[in-house]
Amino acid sequence: MKKLLLCGLALFALTGCTLLEGTDDGPIDDTPKINRTGGVKNADDDYTILVYMSGNDLESESGLGTLDLKEMVTTRNQPKGVNIVIQTGGASKWAKTYGISSNSLSRYYVEGNSLKLDETLPDASMGESSTLQSFIEYGINNYPAKKMSLIFWNHGGAMNGVCYDERHQDDALMNDECVEAFENAFKNTNFKGTFEWVGYDACLMAVQDLVVTNSLYFDYMIASEESEAGTGWDYNTWLDDLYMNKPTREVCRAICDGFIKDNDGDAIGGNPENNQTLSYFDLDFAVDYYVAFEDFAEAWMEHLTSIKATKTQIASLFKTVQTYAVDSSNSQLYYGVFDVYDFFIKLYQNTTLCPDVSYILDCLDAFDMLVEYCGWGIGSGNSYGMTLFYAISANTQQTTYYDEYETPFSNWIQFNRTYGY
Repeated sequence: MKKLLLCGLALFALTGCTLLEGTDDGPIDDTPKINRTGGVKNADDDYTILVYMSGNDLESESGLGTLDLKEMVTTRNQPKGVNIVIQTGGASKWAKTYGISSNSLSRYYVEGNSLKLDETLPDASMGESSTLQSFIEYGINNYPAKKMSLIFWNHGGAMNGVCYDERHQDDALMNDECVEAFENAFKNTNFKGTFEWVGYDACLMAVQDLVVTNSLYFDYMIASEESEAGTGWDYNTWLDDLYMNKPTREVCRAICDGFIKDNDGDAIGGNPENNQTLSYFDLDFAVDYYVAFEDFAEAWMEHLTSIKATKTQIASLFKTVQTYAVDSSNSQLYYGVFDVYDFFIKLYQNTTLCPDVSYILDCLDAFDMLVEYCGWGIGSGNSYGMTLFYAISANTQQTTYYDEYETPFSNWIQFNRTYGY
């Protein structure tokens, strides 16, 4: 997969490197200025939802992509000016319901409770930046709206990517490839401002690195800390709210609540086996969190150096923190994602490893503003909405995936190289 330095795109904007203003007479204003002006100016339509659906084995083995398409199609009362646009690909076989080909990329739109084919393209990897870029450009050019949103539908692997394509050696979109697609698509279409929200109907994508990076392109983000159930989001529930023109925050919450309730089934008071989570983030506060966390990471490394802490001590601390995509004995830990809030609580309680608590309090204050809502099943443990990456074992492949190509958290990269495995 092609690598693109985040430093050349999003990282400078996040750190203020290209946005500093000041004179000898006063302090430098190092607060990033993100231009949030909504969707396409002078658009006739109100809303466009772009669904990037890489079916993979979820579709070829179980038809789960088709089930969600049915939910989109059967949700009634779609108003004029609200577009649901889908690109399909990435699966070796599709259910016969809509005649979707596995040998090509197909683009559809929902109208009159039916799925209508718009165009067919030659087969290409859904895990390629150029494929995503093309779809975003197609959506902006052909379905411009006052509010634009994007959904990734597929498997997710936190810092290991999203939208795996089983027809192309499980190629997936890494964070840097998404950045490349967003940057190029916005530039090529002369799109100004941000999309309304980005959603991940995929596992494990509520990781802080993606939250911060996405703040350059979206106003809100919806994602899960835990592995999502294969049936994914309940599209009937939240599309009803969107069709009624409810505010974005209400739509985001409906997505979260509908997903959790769907996994409770008919259990009275909640299903104790429901470990699902789904959060939404107000990305206006992402940069504040980023700055607080990077300050914390630097201070914590200085403290750990002063007390001669070991990797074993750090790993032991993280083993007490809520983690995801593992078995009941925490024997896998492949993805290396841990709940941020629970981490800070456990660190605060460790008098040896804890640095100056002011850094923790600053992070928690910023966290509370950034994570606007967290839906959770009663079996989800200490889950508060967002995860961080820590290379707790060699299986997390820290040197391959957690580097300057994939995240703007440079101090946390250094922490992982020093105290990770």
